[in-house]
Amino acid sequence: MKSVFRCVAFFAVFSCINAYAYKMEYRIELVPEKHMARVKLIINNTEDGEKAVRKISFSNKKNHSNYNANGRLDVGDERVTWQPPEGIAWLSLEAVLLHERDPGEYDSFINNDWALFRGDDLFPPSKVLSRKGASAETTLHFSLPKSWPYINTVWERDKTVVQHNSMNFIINNPERDFDRPVGWMIAGKIATRRDYLGETRVSVSGPERDSFEEDGAGFKRMEILTLLHFVWPEVAKFLPEQPRAVLIVGAGDPMWRGGLSGPYSLFMHEDRPLISENATSTLLHELFHSVTRIRGRENDDWIAEGLAEYYAVMLLYRAGGMADERLQLAFGDLAERSKKVKTLRQRHSTGATTAKAALVFRDLDREIKDKSVGKHSLDDVVKTLVLKKVSLDQLKKAVQSIAGLPSKTLEDIK
Repeated sequence: MKSVFRCVAFFAVFSCINAYAYKMEYRIELVPEKHMARVKLIINNTEDGEKAVRKISFSNKKNHSNYNANGRLDVGDERVTWQPPEGIAWLSLEAVLLHERDPGEYDSFINNDWALFRGDDLFPPSKVLSRKGASAETTLHFSLPKSWPYINTVWERDKTVVQHNSMNFIINNPERDFDRPVGWMIAGKIATRRDYLGETRVSVSGPERDSFEEDGAGFKRMEILTLLHFVWPEVAKFLPEQPRAVLIVGAGDPMWRGGLSGPYSLFMHEDRPLISENATSTLLHELFHSVTRIRGRENDDWIAEGLAEYYAVMLLYRAGGMADERLQLAFGDLAERSKKVKTLRQRHSTGATTAKAALVFRDLDREIKDKSVGKHSLDDVVKTLVLKKVSLDQLKKAVQSIAGLPSKTLEDIK
């Protein structure tokens, strides 16, 4: 462990906070014949004779089993608690990578040729008691089956370690002191297309068996990359800064036939159209979620979903992908789908509620432009909400801070 001293000024008085960076490593072995991964967390847990991490606890989920550790480990029916020892501390578990989201449709899948899953499935969200000021320098190490040449994650590849069937990544998540390997991942016999969009490295990956189907089937990597080239300048307008990387993964059956976002990554079934006949886009909807990370608080899921649906339409329009008449038809379809919606505020936004919310954000964008005499737009509000969990009251305050006056569009939402 190394010590880093950070000094901060407060009312012209300087104080120093001792920040401890300790080493942490996730070692993952993918085992396709057992449809699972063996996971081992290793922590270098000593600095000046004091432990950096004192306790880790997490839910005992159904997809995790066979816990082992040094130090004290308590495995209950509901929760697992680990008190790591000083020195080199380790905890191991097995994670099932086969999960049905709907009958016969999977949002985590592994077979003899490839695996597609979220890193969140490998190690559960944890409550961590650590030394004040301690933060992790975290690496992620994969051991792959002999016939599997590659794995893609959204994390930066550690090029200092080169071994056959071994892939290493650096997890650098400034949102957390205790890092987890989150985001979509794909491994095995896969094919990938990559490009830089502005400052962001975008990778599009799917199983190699679907790479060059003559009938047009398979995951459309180049079509996705081409569409993103058109819309990315508009995406950049509502981001405070561009992400280092974005990963898009996809496959056919038996994967779930929809789209799902993760941190700076997303999954989309290969049969989903990039642009639907009603001018919305699953790809762009999930892309908004993945790069902004905006979430709605309890009963305000409509905020995140409505913004994603609104921008799924507007990104295409603003990039020149549709004419004014087509835009009005798209909004007309949203109005038709949402005409029976009486309230936006519910724990989970339905398709109809999301359509209604998208129209609210259309009207809100117009209101902001009018009140600011064209100086500001909804883009400026979104910039202030990136990475946040947002309530209706917080949305109102954000709009007022940009537009200068309270929003009439939002005042009737209860």
